[in-house]
Amino acid sequence: MHTLLWRAWDVLGGVATPKLVTREMAVLLILAASLLVFRTLRERCLLVWMVGWIAYLISNHALIRAASDPSPYAVPMANAEFMLAVLLFVAGSLIYANGRDVLAPVLAIGLTLIAFAGLRGIYWPDSVTLRFALELSYRILTVSAAIWVLRFRRARREVGPWVLAVGLLLLHQEWWPLSRHLPAGAGLFSDIVLGVGMLLVVFDQSRLYTRRLATLNALTTTIARAGQNGPVTATALEQLKELIGAKAAWLRLMNGQRLTIFQQTGLSPQFLEERASVK
Repeated sequence: MHTLLWRAWDVLGGVATPKLVTREMAVLLILAASLLVFRTLRERCLLVWMVGWIAYLISNHALIRAASDPSPYAVPMANAEFMLAVLLFVAGSLIYANGRDVLAPVLAIGLTLIAFAGLRGIYWPDSVTLRFALELSYRILTVSAAIWVLRFRRARREVGPWVLAVGLLLLHQEWWPLSRHLPAGAGLFSDIVLGVGMLLVVFDQSRLYTRRLATLNALTTTIARAGQNGPVTATALEQLKELIGAKAAWLRLMNGQRLTIFQQTGLSPQFLEERASVK
């Protein structure tokens, strides 16, 4: 009895909704995890990335349905949705990396690529030259975003930006000249790397905010309890050094026409001898 009910449910479910492939399930899991994290941390870049994952999911599903859909607009719409996902992934990365100054030109380029992807799929679907131009164009965006992210976090020992950058570089759409040289699970692997990278950078950002708040609280407590400037400055330098992960920190004050080190932590005797006072 249970077997018959299970088979009936399987048949009805297959008729009512198309079956989700493994890659789509992975994207749904990434989207669900991002939603849970966003409810707690409220990072703006994560919201943009979530909308990008929705566009990415629609694109993958449309490509799967295009195999059985005779409509000439199925594949062009899937390509346009993929370009929208790329644009949102890049925009979210720039927001995370304080690249808001370049968001406007990136959005203009991305919207142009979306329109180009749709028109190419409708009017020139067999043009290898135009498809190569499209592939090259969106990869320029992802490479630029990856470089921007790494430059933003180049002084910090964090894994998240590197994973995010690798995920952006691996982001691609299935195209036979390139896909035939890739392993069967390359697309699933790239999706997981990109999703994990996004979550890691959000967690790193939240941890940094927590450390900054703790440092400010410690400084406030120290200043309130101390009666002299020396201990306050030394404690502040030590805590700021730990916050930014530096090996040394120092404070210079004007001494006539020169800047002289007033308080320091972590500096070598050789540095103090050579650079204790500068113009």
